[in-house]
Amino acid sequence: MDGDDDLPKLAKQKKICYLGYHNAEFASLKDAVRYFKKDGYGLEYRVPEMLQYNICYRDYLRENGLENLLKRIISDVPELVKEEKTIQSIIEWYGREGKKLAGYDIQCYNIKKTITVLGHEFHGLEDVIAHRTAYGRIGYSDLSINRCIPKKHKSGLYVSEFYASYPIFDSYDIGDDRTYQNYVFTNEPIDDTRLKEISEIRHNYNYCMVHENIPEHLLPILYYRGDGDYMILAQKKRGI
Repeated sequence: MDGDDDLPKLAKQKKICYLGYHNAEFASLKDAVRYFKKDGYGLEYRVPEMLQYNICYRDYLRENGLENLLKRIISDVPELVKEEKTIQSIIEWYGREGKKLAGYDIQCYNIKKTITVLGHEFHGLEDVIAHRTAYGRIGYSDLSINRCIPKKHKSGLYVSEFYASYPIFDSYDIGDDRTYQNYVFTNEPIDDTRLKEISEIRHNYNYCMVHENIPEHLLPILYYRGDGDYMILAQKKRGI
């Protein structure tokens, strides 16, 4: 494309991910596109998700707009120029959500990845769960919270889980103890005022509380759908 050398540079990430089940992290978007095409994955669904859930692309879209983002990814991944359905799906996603992208970060991670939240390191999802100090069940009109003793403790850190059970459709689902999990990180125990605010955060599909419409003072929030190797974390802007 003409003028590609003049396009703003894209910040580099060690890995880019999407919220898949397995094998969903790549060294570059080019590697991801080639993998999706080879394995017959829905390219038009995966690419918009990678743009939304990787900080480098979120920042680029905010700073440079949709047109430059499209030019950038086509310059980096030339085979996308022939993928009309994928380009159209990006434009449609932008119309729904991308043009109202939140000012905070949302990043997809492998559940075994070390993440830093509120200045504390967690060695994967299991470590987050080990620090859980409270829990509550969502999906009902009244949200209550129950305190619990964490297996691990960090001074001045509280991790509250808000979960919903997987639906039971028939006898085959009985005994399925998986849950959709949201973890809210705070520097003090959640009081009634904050609990009410958390209860008012809308849920996306599968009770996901990580999206573009979270009041920033309620961040950080981590979401795991109870299955697969990936989770998404929303927190105030901190860079790549």
